[in-house]
Amino acid sequence: MLSFVPYVRGLGFYYDDYSFLGLLSTSKDQSLEGLFRAISSGAPAKHLRPGQELILSALYWMFGDDPLPYHIVNAAVIVAMAVLFYLVLRELRLPRSVVVSVPLVYVLLPHYATDRFWYAAFQAPVSIALYFLSVLAALRSVRARTGPMLLWILLSVSAVVGSALSYEVALPFFVLTPFLVWYRARQPGSERLRRQDLALPLGAYLAALFAVVVWKGVAAQHLGNVSSYHLGYEGGAAHYAAYLVSGIVKLNFFTYGIGLPYVVVWILVHRFSWVAFTVALLLGLLTFAYLGRAGGARLIPRPATARTVLFAGLVFFVLGYGTFLTNSKILFRSAGIDNRVGIAAAVGIAMAVVGGVAWLAAALPGRLRTMFFRTAIATAAATGTLIVETVADYWTTARDRQDAIVADIKRQLPADPSGTQFISNGSCPEDGPAVVFATTTDLSGRLMMEYRDPTLQAAVVRDALRFERNRATLRYTFLGSTSAVLEYPYGPKLFLYDARDHRLRSLGSAKDAHRYRRREPTDLSCPALRSFAWGIKISRWFPLD
Repeated sequence: MLSFVPYVRGLGFYYDDYSFLGLLSTSKDQSLEGLFRAISSGAPAKHLRPGQELILSALYWMFGDDPLPYHIVNAAVIVAMAVLFYLVLRELRLPRSVVVSVPLVYVLLPHYATDRFWYAAFQAPVSIALYFLSVLAALRSVRARTGPMLLWILLSVSAVVGSALSYEVALPFFVLTPFLVWYRARQPGSERLRRQDLALPLGAYLAALFAVVVWKGVAAQHLGNVSSYHLGYEGGAAHYAAYLVSGIVKLNFFTYGIGLPYVVVWILVHRFSWVAFTVALLLGLLTFAYLGRAGGARLIPRPATARTVLFAGLVFFVLGYGTFLTNSKILFRSAGIDNRVGIAAAVGIAMAVVGGVAWLAAALPGRLRTMFFRTAIATAAATGTLIVETVADYWTTARDRQDAIVADIKRQLPADPSGTQFISNGSCPEDGPAVVFATTTDLSGRLMMEYRDPTLQAAVVRDALRFERNRATLRYTFLGSTSAVLEYPYGPKLFLYDARDHRLRSLGSAKDAHRYRRREPTDLSCPALRSFAWGIKISRWFPLD
C-alpha cells in the first residue's frame, strides 16, 4: 500500500484508455448495461475478455471521468492479489519466512509495473487475484465438511471462470491446481484424504477450466488476429521459439537480473527522486526489521524446502509465458505498456528469488544465514520499489503533458467543434516508458470525453507529416515498418495544433499548410515508439530489454 502513496494521485488515463472512454462517455445509454454494450460493440477484440469489458464499464459507471478512484480500486486489487498469494502459501503450510517474503517480493516487482498505472490493463491484476482465490478455495474445499465444501467449490469454479474471462496469462497456471491439492494432502499432519474426497472439488474445477478454455478458443478463432503485433510466426515456429526464449532471457536475466545494479545507478543519475528513494529505503528497512522480528532461528527454511520453492518458481515462471505459445502477441520491454504481460511470470520470479536466497542462506553459518536472508529480501523489496516509483514518475509527467495539450486545444477551439479533425504536432508521443498521445484513438477519445461528442477526430504526428496539394498525410511506423498512412483533406473543419508554440491553426487549404511549414517551430527529435530501455540502445542481439 505504501508503494502507491507517492504517485496514485498523479495518475491519469493513457493510450487505449481513451478509446474506451470515448465509447463510454458518448454512449446514449449511461446505465451499466448500456455502457457494457458500448464497449462490446465498439471494441470487438474485447469479446474475448468479457471480464475486462465489465471492469471497464463498471469503473466508468461508478466514477466517470475522475481517474483517482479508478487507480485506488486497482491499488486495492493489487494489494488483495498479494494477500491472496500469502493465504495460498500459508494453506500449503510453507515456512512463515517464505509465506511472507514471496508475496512481498512479487507485489513490488517492476516486471509488470504498467499494470499499476494503465486502466486498459486493470484486468491483469484482477485475473491473477482470481487465480489465487481459485487455488485457495480448492485447497480449502478438500478439507471442509460437506456443506462448506460445496461453497468452497462454487467459489473456486467462479474464480476460475472470472480469471480466464478477464485475461489469458494466468490460464496455464490452472493446470497446477490439482498438483497443489495433492501436495497439500500429502503433507505430514494432514488428514488422510481418500480419492473420493478429491473427486468432487477437482472434478468441478477441471470441468470449469475445460469449458472456459474451449469457449476462449472458439472466440479467438471467430475474432481472428486483432492485435497490432505481427511477431514471430511469419518466420516459422522455430523463429518464434527463438524470439520467445531470447526475449525472456534478455528481460528477466539481463535487465532485471545481472543488469539490476546498472538500472539502479541509471535511475540515481538520470531520474533521481527523493520521494522514490525514501519510499524504497523505508520499505527495505521495514522488510528487514519485520523478518528479524518474525524469524529468529526458524527464519531460514530447510534446504529441501528452499529447493522446492525454487523449483516451483521456475515452473510458474515458464508457465507464465505459456499463453504466448499459442499466439505471437507479445513484445518484450522492461518498462512501458508492453510489460503488462509479465504479471504471471513474475509469480515464478518471486518464488525463485526467495527459494534461491533461502537455499544459499542455509549453507551459511549461524547468524550470518539470517542476516543474509533478511538483507537479500529487503534489498529485493527496496530495488523493486525504486524502479516502480521511477516508472510511475514518468506516467504522472505524461498526464501533465496530456492536460496541457488538451487545455491549449480547448482554449482555441471554435464555438461548435462538432465534426472537427485535429492533427497534433510538436510533442513526443511518449515520455520515457509512459504514453502521452501516440495514435489516432487516444487524443480522439480524450476530446470525445471532454465534449461528449463522438464526431471529434484527432491524429498525432509520430513520424512524418507531409503537406500535399489537397491533403495532409501522416505516416506511422512501428517496429521498423510502416503501420499506417493517414490522409486528411484540407477544409474548414481541419486544424493543426503545435505544442511547441501552443497554437491551433486552421488547415483550410494548401496555402494554410505551407504557411505553417514556413514558420514551423524548431524540429523535434523523439525516440522511436516503445524504445525506452534505461538508456541502453536496443539492438537485435544483446539489448538489455
